[in-house]
Formats: sequence, C-alpha cells, structure tokens
Amino acid sequence: MTITLSHSSIQLWQKCQRAFYFEKFLLYAQRKDTGDTMFGRAAGAMLQKYAELKDKDRAILAGLLEWDMELVVKDKELKELFRILDNFIREFEFSKYHFVEKELCFEFELIDGFNYLGYVDLTLQEIATQKYVFIDFKTTKLSPWAFPYLFGHSWQLASYMLIHPNASRGEYVIFQLPTCTMHVEKAQKKDDVLQTLRSIARDIERAKEEHRFLQNPGSCYSMGKACPHFQNCSNWNKIPVNPLGKPSEHKAHKILVQE
Repeated sequence: MTITLSHSSIQLWQKCQRAFYFEKFLLYAQRKDTGDTMFGRAAGAMLQKYAELKDKDRAILAGLLEWDMELVVKDKELKELFRILDNFIREFEFSKYHFVEKELCFEFELIDGFNYLGYVDLTLQEIATQKYVFIDFKTTKLSPWAFPYLFGHSWQLASYMLIHPNASRGEYVIFQLPTCTMHVEKAQKKDDVLQTLRSIARDIERAKEEHRFLQNPGSCYSMGKACPHFQNCSNWNKIPVNPLGKPSEHKAHKILVQE
C-alpha cells in the first residue's frame, strides 16, 4: 500500500515521529479545525475566487461557504476577512497575470511505496513571460520580521515547483492579523528539494520496518496545549505494530518529476 506524504505530514514527522505514527498509520485524533485554521481556509477560498472571477460578492460568499457551521463566525472575523479582500484587490498586480487554476492538486512518487501530495492555492501565468507562478496564501498573527525565516526558506512551494518545468517562482501572499496588511515573500528555489523529500521518505520507511518512532518530549506540551496523543504515547508498548491507515480519497494529477 502506498503511503502519501504532504508538507504538513512531513512537518509533523520532523516535530515528533511518534505523533506522526499515530496520525498517519493509526488515524488517531486527526486534528480538527480550530477558529484560526477555519479562518485561514475561508480567507484562502475567498482570495482564490476573487482571482478567478474578479467579483467581490462571490468571493466573500466562497469564503463563508468554507466555514464550518458548528463554529460561529464572529463579527471581528468577518471584518478581518473583508479587510483582507480589500487589501488583496488594492495591492496585488492582477494586470500582470492570467488566471490558470485554483487548488491545483498533484501527486508524484518519491520512492517505491511513498508518494508526495500537494495543493497549490493559486496558479497564475505571467503575461510578459508566459511562465507560471504558484501562490500560497497565509494568515498569521506573527510579526512580519519572522516572514523571511518562516516562509522564505520553507520548501513547501519549492516542492510544488517541481511539478511544472515552466514555473518561474513561488510566492507566499501573507496577511498579518489583526491589521490584515499584505506581505509577499518569495519562495527560495531549492535544487535539492526532491532529494530531501526522498531522504525523509526513506527515514519513515526505515522507522516503519523497525517500528521505531521516536518520541520528542519537547512536543508533549506546546503553545499552551498538550499533545492529543499524550495518553496513547504513555501506552506505546500496547500499540499495534505497523497497521496501515485507510487509503486517502484525494483526486490529484499524477506527475512524473524529472531529475
């Protein structure tokens, strides 16, 4: 059975191998949406729709339709969504691009038995060069001084750029809350990103074969929250060995990545 990795699951592997095992292999305590993640997803859907149609009302509707009805939309959150859209319309240079696709889903093989899955929020084509630009939307309360470290050196968009030989660059379009000011951070091209991803896949394969998923005690309590797997982790010796989770149901373009 093929194991599908993604940017977020690899981040979890790097944070704590044992938490990765619980979520990826056992499907324990799949993380639920919080208000922050729901807000980010709603903002992304709204911005995607505006880039596609240039229709403000339909963009706002697309954002609200992403909201889980169990989570009440607060007046403050609505105002921030509206400010984000207004700033996007005012500051993004739409005249330089053609809209190509939103939420492009792709998948390619890393090593035998391991695939990599990714989603590109927005794909545009530069009118002047005819090259493609991949956009990833972010909302954060962090200070802008952290953006070059957090996003500029991230290999998320660098890995996405592997799927298209005509991709010129990737950009993180970041909205800093609560002011909703827009910042653009260009993704660094990383020539070794494919080798890095394959190396991680081999590490996971080895851990699976040996049933050796190391606990990171520093992740048991982080950002004011306990790890949802803390109780299971305490009973590690009673956990089933190497079961496989259900196959994912995503629909992705199968990509052949060339060296």
